[in-house]
Amino acid sequence: MQNRPPLLVPLNPNHPHCLDGLDHWLQLDLLDDDQVKRLCHQGLTCPLPAWEPESAPPKIVPYRPPVAASTSTPQPSRPSRHWTIAQALKDELSVRWLLWLGLFVVLVSSAVLAASQWGRFPAAGQYGILWIYTVGFAAASSWLHRRQRLALTAQTLETIVLGLIPLNFWAMDEFALWRSPLGWATMLLASLSLSFWLWRGAHLPRRQTALLLLFSLSHWAVTPLPLLAQFGVYLATLAGVLADRQRADLPLLGLVGYGLASFSGRELLNDPMLLSNWGLAWGLLGWQLAEPKPGLRSRLGAILLTLGWGLSLPNLSWAAIAVTVLALHRLSQRLQHLGKPRDLLLTALVGLQGYIILGQLLPESFRNAVWQQAQALLGPHVQIPFLSFLFLPYLLAHLALSQWLYRQTPRRSLARKADTGAFFVGLVLAAIATHSFPQTWLVWIPLAGLLAAVTQHRYRQSTLLATLSQLLLLGGIASILDWQIDGYFSQSDWGLISLSFALLQGIWTNRQQTGIWQTSSWSLSLGLGAASYVLLVLASPSETLFHPGWYWWLMPLFLAIAAHVGVSHYRTQAGWLAILGAIALQPLPDLITSSDPRPGLILSSGLGLLIALATVRSLRDTRAGIIAVGFAVYWAIAVSAHLVPLWGQDWLLFFSCFPLGLWSLRRWGQQRGGDLSRLYLRGCQVWGWVTWVAIIIGFTLRSVLSYQNAFLAPSLGIIAGLGLLILSLGVHQGRRLNTWGLYGIGWAVELIAVETVFLFTYSLWIVALVNIALGLLVQGVSQLWQPPQVPRHRLSPLHTLPMAYGLIALILRGSLIHPWTGVVSVGVSLILLNVGRQLPSWGRGLVYVGVVALSLSSSELLLGQLSQVSEGDRGVAVALVMVVWMSLYRGLYRPLGRYLQLPPQRLMQIAHGHWGVGTLMLSLSATVAISQPALALMAGGLLTRYALWQSRSLERSRSSRLWLYLGVAQGSGVVTIAVAIAGQQGLILPWFGAIAVLLSLGIRQAPWSAWGWHPQPWQQLSRVFPAIVGVLTLNDVHPLSLLAIGLFYIALGQWDRQVRWHYLALTALCGLASQGLNAFDIDALILWLAPVTLSILYVAQVDPSFRDGGDRTLRHQLRLGTLALFFALSYLPSHWPIIGSLSLLLLLAGLSLKIRAFLFVGTAFFVITILEQFIILGTLYTLSKWILGLGFGLVLILAGAIFESKKLQIKSTLNSAAEQLKDWE
Repeated sequence: MQNRPPLLVPLNPNHPHCLDGLDHWLQLDLLDDDQVKRLCHQGLTCPLPAWEPESAPPKIVPYRPPVAASTSTPQPSRPSRHWTIAQALKDELSVRWLLWLGLFVVLVSSAVLAASQWGRFPAAGQYGILWIYTVGFAAASSWLHRRQRLALTAQTLETIVLGLIPLNFWAMDEFALWRSPLGWATMLLASLSLSFWLWRGAHLPRRQTALLLLFSLSHWAVTPLPLLAQFGVYLATLAGVLADRQRADLPLLGLVGYGLASFSGRELLNDPMLLSNWGLAWGLLGWQLAEPKPGLRSRLGAILLTLGWGLSLPNLSWAAIAVTVLALHRLSQRLQHLGKPRDLLLTALVGLQGYIILGQLLPESFRNAVWQQAQALLGPHVQIPFLSFLFLPYLLAHLALSQWLYRQTPRRSLARKADTGAFFVGLVLAAIATHSFPQTWLVWIPLAGLLAAVTQHRYRQSTLLATLSQLLLLGGIASILDWQIDGYFSQSDWGLISLSFALLQGIWTNRQQTGIWQTSSWSLSLGLGAASYVLLVLASPSETLFHPGWYWWLMPLFLAIAAHVGVSHYRTQAGWLAILGAIALQPLPDLITSSDPRPGLILSSGLGLLIALATVRSLRDTRAGIIAVGFAVYWAIAVSAHLVPLWGQDWLLFFSCFPLGLWSLRRWGQQRGGDLSRLYLRGCQVWGWVTWVAIIIGFTLRSVLSYQNAFLAPSLGIIAGLGLLILSLGVHQGRRLNTWGLYGIGWAVELIAVETVFLFTYSLWIVALVNIALGLLVQGVSQLWQPPQVPRHRLSPLHTLPMAYGLIALILRGSLIHPWTGVVSVGVSLILLNVGRQLPSWGRGLVYVGVVALSLSSSELLLGQLSQVSEGDRGVAVALVMVVWMSLYRGLYRPLGRYLQLPPQRLMQIAHGHWGVGTLMLSLSATVAISQPALALMAGGLLTRYALWQSRSLERSRSSRLWLYLGVAQGSGVVTIAVAIAGQQGLILPWFGAIAVLLSLGIRQAPWSAWGWHPQPWQQLSRVFPAIVGVLTLNDVHPLSLLAIGLFYIALGQWDRQVRWHYLALTALCGLASQGLNAFDIDALILWLAPVTLSILYVAQVDPSFRDGGDRTLRHQLRLGTLALFFALSYLPSHWPIIGSLSLLLLLAGLSLKIRAFLFVGTAFFVITILEQFIILGTLYTLSKWILGLGFGLVLILAGAIFESKKLQIKSTLNSAAEQLKDWE
């Protein structure tokens, strides 16, 4: 607006609409505020008359009561943010978008034409195309700047010209116009014209103009004088950066970025390797933009810094270091001002890559000399550890950064994060240094010193860091030993070194005061001790009694001594660890490969027993006493294995005495008393149970393996051993027999029964029957006696033992194939029923399981007798069994409920369940051959009668409706089976739909109330029955059946006054149409989709939810989606005239009927069809493509200009059209 020319307006102050006209011109942007003020000052002002005082009689003003001002003045509602953004897009972005798109289309179409005719023009002519477009756009911009109503169009064109000017100078150099006189003339004309327009016609400040000219002229020197071009680019970049530092000028930096982008793009097209020349320039620009403030400018600067760094990497030079220094400078400022962890991470990464690049830039001779000296001093394998050592200065710099942050109080948390990063860097260096362990000390010892210093200075409460520093120091010492001592260290040698370190750390711990170093030393001692155990005990097996693992007994011995005389803080832990070490050393004799490992077992268990007895006195804990008794048992077993000559299963009889001896010793200790003996009583009890369970498991495995095994023949000694186990339980519990004692006796009795049967015969069938007899016997005992600790009607071993016996019987019968194996299942079912009825609280579940099991077992028993008949007949037999149980439970539900402690309703539900199983079995049998169809039909009739009889009720209830539907469905299935048996399914099945229509008409008229049924379920059945039958017979339905179903639902819609029944009629008619298309072999997709599409449109038109106006949006979306899908699927298979005609007809229908969906879809596909034909035309003919592209681009440019000049009128028209569309359907 600063360059607006003065507008001469003849102002008539006497006109009544003078002010209204000025306001209208102001809204049209024909005048600005300054011009309006100037016009009003010239034509609407006059000098004030001189003031003359005059005397006037006082005027009496009548009193008026004050009226309170209304505080509810309506305020205009502020538009929403989304509406404001949309308006802004309409105001400027739409215009700019049209202009840019139009110019792009014009340029591309012209480029295509020029490329096709490229060889007919010289270099000057080829460049002249670009110059003509540039000059044309510049002239158009200058002309439009003089028209105030097209300011946005003029500004857009001017921006395009400014972007094309550097490209013109680039093109002059690329085409080498200086090689011919015509080229020199073209260069002179183009450069003068473009420079003149840029200096006089462009609306840019002089500083920006000079900068753009400098970038443009630098393109001339790229080919002949590349160094001069680089000098010009860097001079322009520095000028822009310095100017921005003096005065913030973001457009100036934008020009710098555009200039650098033009040179980078040129190098990318010509020689990508030369892109590194501009890395520092991009870095300078990014450094200037990356201010230490959050915002878009800072993020853009970071991106440009990264770009500059990336461009400077291929040809590695000091420019990469310069960019790194610039990035570190900005990151340090951000750390100081913002203190974000992300900036800290970036600082570490940038510093790391800078350190690596700096190392690569050092002279190669210097690097080779350092490497040779390191190899001479440290050995030939020092490469990887020495490389890790070279990164220690970077780690020191990282720690210096954290120290700098630590001095700033607000940045203490960031300093801790920096320390965490340094810690992980140190871990990585330490891990890398382990590549060659003899030289690892080169890194580990300095790292240990750094870590110890940081821990002592800033983290005095961190035990982990103290432990890690000591571990690094010890590892460094071990590395020095490996470096200095010749020879290869074996696994045992490393184990002895670890054991020595562990003992030294433990002794040093017990001589220090409490602190993190003592705590870390104790933890490290234990860890090294565990490592030495792995290395020593799990070493290679030894052929002699002397094994390196015997050295490790020093560790439990040290811990036992520490539990007595060590630091009080660790005594308890030392005692338990001593016991744990003694336990861990017990597998040591197994590693001795000599012929007799028994002396080693005696020695190992004896040493463990001595350490355990010693620690019991210091710990004074019952658990330690349990472990000591365990060592005693283990030692006794080892001595017995060495002294007692027993073989095979005789050991079971010998070990049966152990529980009896332990529990007798416990009873003697209880009578003796004493504090020390009290610590061992619990151990005797626990190990008595452990040995008892281990021995009973041994007897169980022996019984399983003794089946038809000559090496494990049944004997009375085994029965005697089991008797000793029962006797030991009696000694242990006496009259207070508890749950576990009963389970133990029951287990032993089971084994005695198996052993007794095997003395006479190896029949699993007899063993299963014996288990059933035991289960029934124990269940009978439970009705007479319960354990004193368990209340009556609560679960006890006398309830679970019968079920366990039954489960064993079931497992045994699983391997038997016998017609009478169902007897076992029946016995198990009786056990479950009897146990469940004794537990009224939760025993009902067992009763239900027993009922199910009884039904299944009876079916199994029947199927065992019918093994020779077909599968269909066996299924019918099972269905008849279910019918019998169904009738039994339904007819005798009251007395059975009293016996089984179940409510009558549950028994009726059980009867219903048997009906369901019988129906399922009959249905499965119908799929295979049946030799007795009369039985099958009889079973189906009885099941159908049951279901229909259950539905007989004059009251409306959900259960009666359900039984009715199930009965009708079952009856229909039975009828279908009867038809199939008669062999007439091919004749009758296609007419099932018509028959269902006739049945539905009969059901609607039948007197159901007089017959004892409520009429409503039957009426509902009559409505849906034809549709269900039609769906089930879909593959074989006759067209007349489909027609009958359709007519029925049309009539039903009229009878019920419910239009939605017509939807089923439409479905039937669509199926009828598809049958017709199949009959005539018509495969046109559009004809297949037409019935479905018309049906959906009919639904959208007549559905009550849409007709009432309740959901207009859903109706519109339904129509829109249906039509769009129809046209999309039909578009490719159909010819374009058909799609074009249908879309035009749909468009006209939308206009005439005022339906938006018709209008939108018709218009969209009509336009798509026309555009497709234009694309085909442009593909076939190049000239027509240029004509179409040029015309389309000019149309877009004119549309943008017209929209800008007549913005208000176009907006008004569009808003009016939108309001009218809202009233359409």
